[in-house]
Amino acid sequence: MAPTVKTAPAAALMGMLALSCLLLPGCNGSQDADTTAPVVRVVFPPEDTDVLSDIATIRVDARDNVGIRQVIFMADGDTLERITVSPYTLLWNTTAYPDCTDADSYVLFTVLAEDFAGNNRSTERRFYLDNEGLPPIPVELIDPAAVSKHSITLSWEKSLDYDFSHYLLHRDTTEEVTSISDSIARFDSPEITTYTDADTNISPFGLLEDTDYSYRVYVHDVFGRSTGSDSVLTARTLLPEPVRLRAAAPATKYTTRLEWDLSSEDVAYYRLLRGLSPLETDLDSIAGLVQGISSYNDSGLTANTAYYYYLYVVDEAGYSHYFRSEDILEQQTQALPAPVLADPATNITKYRATLTWSQIPAQEDSSWLALYRSTRDVVDSTDVLLYMGSRNDILSLTDSPLQQDRTYRYRLRHWDSQDNIVWSNTLSVTTQSLADIWGGGLGVTDLGKYELTLTWDQYIYTHADDFAHYTLLRDGEEIFSSSQAGDNRRTDSGRSRKTLYRYRIIVTDTSGTSAEDTLGVTTRDIHPAEIIDLAPAENWYYRLAWLASEEPDLEFDRYELLRSRDPSVSFTDGDGNNTADCITDGDCVKVTTVSQRLANGSDTLTYLDTDTTLVDTALATLPIYQYVVLTYDQAGEYVRSNIVGDTLYSPPSPVQLRGPDEHGTVSETSVRLEWDRATWPTEPLAQWLFSRYEIWRYDTPGQRPWEDGPPDQMIQSIDDLEATNYGDSSDEVQEGRVWIYTIVVRDIYGQGAASNEVEGFTKL
Repeated sequence: MAPTVKTAPAAALMGMLALSCLLLPGCNGSQDADTTAPVVRVVFPPEDTDVLSDIATIRVDARDNVGIRQVIFMADGDTLERITVSPYTLLWNTTAYPDCTDADSYVLFTVLAEDFAGNNRSTERRFYLDNEGLPPIPVELIDPAAVSKHSITLSWEKSLDYDFSHYLLHRDTTEEVTSISDSIARFDSPEITTYTDADTNISPFGLLEDTDYSYRVYVHDVFGRSTGSDSVLTARTLLPEPVRLRAAAPATKYTTRLEWDLSSEDVAYYRLLRGLSPLETDLDSIAGLVQGISSYNDSGLTANTAYYYYLYVVDEAGYSHYFRSEDILEQQTQALPAPVLADPATNITKYRATLTWSQIPAQEDSSWLALYRSTRDVVDSTDVLLYMGSRNDILSLTDSPLQQDRTYRYRLRHWDSQDNIVWSNTLSVTTQSLADIWGGGLGVTDLGKYELTLTWDQYIYTHADDFAHYTLLRDGEEIFSSSQAGDNRRTDSGRSRKTLYRYRIIVTDTSGTSAEDTLGVTTRDIHPAEIIDLAPAENWYYRLAWLASEEPDLEFDRYELLRSRDPSVSFTDGDGNNTADCITDGDCVKVTTVSQRLANGSDTLTYLDTDTTLVDTALATLPIYQYVVLTYDQAGEYVRSNIVGDTLYSPPSPVQLRGPDEHGTVSETSVRLEWDRATWPTEPLAQWLFSRYEIWRYDTPGQRPWEDGPPDQMIQSIDDLEATNYGDSSDEVQEGRVWIYTIVVRDIYGQGAASNEVEGFTKL
């Protein structure tokens, strides 16, 4: 080979740089743009290595202050690859170039690095190629592009060998494919990389179906050297595609119709199999069908039986597909349809029931029905036969006479000319009892305090003479009896108010059967009044308000208002004299009697209790008065309202304490406190309720020593209501410390109200 002198690809390199400068920022001369070019160098092969062969690895190190956009690899000015991410490594096939014969026949290898600002820098290396004596680089077969029953389409990588001569494709029926295996094709151009193997020397149709064929491609060069692909490609030819059966119509008792889509294969015939199990070994061939047939009628079957069908496609080469269980078609022949007794039965009385059933669909042959009745759980042909006839002759039957409150079971038997037999559902029918006909319905109307009216359902039945009598009992004692079915009402007088009575009504029919209903009812009590408000009035008295009783005007007599200071008083009548016991015992006082149930058309009544004994300044404890309203009726009996209590003695209101910072009298020796006079919500009682002012001093805000602190923190007690100031000149305040002060107002019952906190201190 003649030597070739290599020169740098200056024109190509400058053109590429100019294009980068047009497309990327950083080439516009802006003072703010990045102008630093990347650093790039070839780190492998080492500097002392310049002879390469076969597939050579070129590795580059490229760095930049902004970032590398791309690294471009070129050989003799031809771009080999652009890499945008590290590592920047190229696998270079040197066999695509002629071998070097002297020092001037090198390949000039250029690497260009470009950053994101458009700056670039390149580096060059001279490489001498020496592939002489090396076999060609192998190419690899690619997965087949198409596989059919009789052909396999192969493809492989294109050879880049500079000394390429031809390809040889070898085939074998084992995976041991070598250069001595059958050579099935030669290709003299490296551009030819596909071939379809449909060798008719194997069979008239081409390759054999369902057979594995293995291939290896060899690359030969002009020096007679060859290299086979590293791996062997094996592909299996196909079999005919199966078709799937489907039911053309629902099966009958004795026939079924099957259909399928015509196969696109070169069909020789279809083979149909049938069995009583989906297992392949249990299927037997029942028909061979020529091409173009797509349906089949199967007859002579047995009713209510599952059949399994499978269809094979056989092609002209005599091959068929493998059995696939998912293509099995199950067909269930119809059973003799079971008659259905309608549930529930209709017109069920104490002595009869009407049974109905559904119409039976038409069949291939005749069939008959029989209706049986039993008192057992299971009904069969040994029980009472009520009816027999052709199907659908009748669809209902009334069974009579029956016994009341009795359970009967019915069942239909259906059979055809082939002696297929099927039974219907079992229908359970219970005739009505007296309790089903008569619901009881014992209830109360006009419920009073001393009498009530009872009513119950009237006994009505188809036969008027079926009724015997009613019997009404109260607490087990008979109080009423009648043989008239319409006599279903009774008023029971002379009862006690607010008392539970238990009633039972019994109805009896002419057969002697009885049914009953019970009721517990409590007579009404007197409607009580309800106290809705109790509050001090005019500083000295109580004002009471209550909702009026709902007792009817004709039954209402009066209200009595009672008051007591004893919290244990219940205001009840224990001795039965219709008067609260506390009146005679002296534990309560009858304040007033009101004879009007309503006053001035309002639902609310009010009363002002002006008893002068309500205010007692000599009391040692806080008195709470309790009030109750008694409602009396015309019979002289009463009920009490709710009990409500209150007191006239309100707790004190807190005073507002002002410290030294507020009144400006900070002293060098004492702390002066000021406040307004204590007041009460009920001010006229202030002189009697006031006990003292308590001055408390402590050193932590929020401490509240008057609740749980040491008693010595109270530094002064003042019993003058009119006092409004105090000066603290004790030894403790001479230390210049800051103290917290609170004043508590106390009443005679010990109730207290704390003021605000203030700070106080003396000058040092």
